[in-house]
Amino acid sequence: MRVADTALTSTKFADEGYHFWQDWAGQLGISSDLDSGVAAYRATGGGIMWTTASTGFLDACYANHDQLGIPYEVWDTETLLKNVPIFDPTSYYPPRRIEDPLFGSPSDEHEFHGAGFFPQAGYVSDPMLAANNVMTAAKATGKAEFRFNTAVTSIDVNDGRVSGVTLQDGDTVSAPIVLNASGPHSAQLTAMAFEGSGGIVNDMNVTTRAMRTEVAYVNSMPEWDYQQGVP
Repeated sequence: MRVADTALTSTKFADEGYHFWQDWAGQLGISSDLDSGVAAYRATGGGIMWTTASTGFLDACYANHDQLGIPYEVWDTETLLKNVPIFDPTSYYPPRRIEDPLFGSPSDEHEFHGAGFFPQAGYVSDPMLAANNVMTAAKATGKAEFRFNTAVTSIDVNDGRVSGVTLQDGDTVSAPIVLNASGPHSAQLTAMAFEGSGGIVNDMNVTTRAMRTEVAYVNSMPEWDYQQGVP
């Protein structure tokens, strides 16, 4: 698959998810007034800054959106500042460490042109609650069982096919289809599947790893509500 095709597929996947989130409870077949609550999607809209460095990336985004009929807007600097008056269009590229004498100093490294605005962009109100909603829906079918605080110690492979897993307490779980949904730790489980596979080579070209990223949260300015989004 070519890189361009992958980007288009990612755009399709994100757009499909956006429509699923319009009725999250309905998609899962659960009540919208659960005592535990139901996660929601906040479509605040999102922007990607348009500079000399990001022009190629944005052009690819626009092409994918055009092909799929997904709305977007191209804002020049004047339009951006009208819609988001708190934005500072000054360039501070490249990133510098705080001890650098030029930290926080403006530069003309990249010319600023405006932004690409994507009105359907947003965030899930509570990812953990969303996962809990999925669990609630699975339990309601009467066919799902959950084992918590029990690590997978090995992947069982028979005749070159994954047939189940062995857990830390010694129990085994067998199934005709085994889905690896361990997020950033998925590469570790995938590697375990090939340890006893009889020489089958792991040809996965995409890998994952768990990372910790420092994130700072700040309150909105009095004149701007981040939750409200762009007018």
